[in-house]
Amino acid sequence: TIIGLGCVLWLITLAISIWFVMRYAKKVKADKGSTILSLQEQETMNAEFGGAEKDTEEAEANPNKKMLTGRQKGVLAVFAVTFVIMIIGFIPWEDLGVDAFNAGAQYEEVVAPVDATEIEGAWADATDGAELMIDGSVTGESVAEEQVSQGWSAFLCGLPLGQWYFDEASTWFLLMTFVIGIVGGLSESRFVKAFINGAADMMSVVLIIALARSITVLMGTTGLDMWILTNAANALEGMSAIIFAPLSFLLYVLLSFLIPSSSGMATVSMPIMGPLAAGLGFSPDVMIMIYSAGNGLVNLFTPTSGAIMGGLAIARIEYSTWLKFGSKLFVILGVVCIVVLTVAMVLIPYTGPAPTMG
Repeated sequence: TIIGLGCVLWLITLAISIWFVMRYAKKVKADKGSTILSLQEQETMNAEFGGAEKDTEEAEANPNKKMLTGRQKGVLAVFAVTFVIMIIGFIPWEDLGVDAFNAGAQYEEVVAPVDATEIEGAWADATDGAELMIDGSVTGESVAEEQVSQGWSAFLCGLPLGQWYFDEASTWFLLMTFVIGIVGGLSESRFVKAFINGAADMMSVVLIIALARSITVLMGTTGLDMWILTNAANALEGMSAIIFAPLSFLLYVLLSFLIPSSSGMATVSMPIMGPLAAGLGFSPDVMIMIYSAGNGLVNLFTPTSGAIMGGLAIARIEYSTWLKFGSKLFVILGVVCIVVLTVAMVLIPYTGPAPTMG
């Protein structure tokens, strides 16, 4: 159900977005003065990227002329390998039964004493909550295998491929930055200058994301996020699907500003909103799509989105210009999401037992 609904919503919103962008592109192609970019932004973009258009014209005029040197081809190859290895690093190979990247890891048996309480707890975990009563004087030993050294691929960033996360990925990118500089034949001064200029483009984005993270931490520490969510859930109780779905979507739009992390949002909200929907006879699958759509819509324009702010910084486009360009699209996408998800909430009932709210 959730996959089919997700595909329908994705196809509809994708078609609308493509139509919106192509409509604007045709408008600017017919009249360059109709661009939404300011004069300063146009001058900055011409200074940064104007050479690419000139190179393209030269390539079309001289098709036999080689545009890439050997070093440049080498840089592109290293760049491609960097991303391939990064992707491999994020795939949980051991969970898929592939141990090739962790080959050579060494393990040793660790024996630890356990008391009656720990034995009872282990039994409950292994038997889904079954009780085991043991005399308090009973003790024992647990034997477990503990990894004492990593597999061969850990030499890259400290952990084997398949166990990477943000720390390992950032370390890998930093390492390959130096490799690309060497392959490209950059001098020390040119490399440092390019590195600083590249980092400078992202500093504003980093500061915005750091401030946004502080808001999230503050809300989590004070319990404000749970207070907002719990009161909103109580207000939604007893409503029909036609009202429940749009208001739930708007609730997730609001919460997505306060909790930018999609995983954090799911952790906080789903134990409350999922059982609430099921208790009212609505499908929790549709509620998951409401959360996903609301959070995804906000991530198209929120200043806490690293992808949006980073892309705008690289393209030399002001955030206000992006909002001016996309505001109509964001509203249209929001309305479409509400309509589709409301229809789904009405047509897809929940047939399972009503769970208790977490």
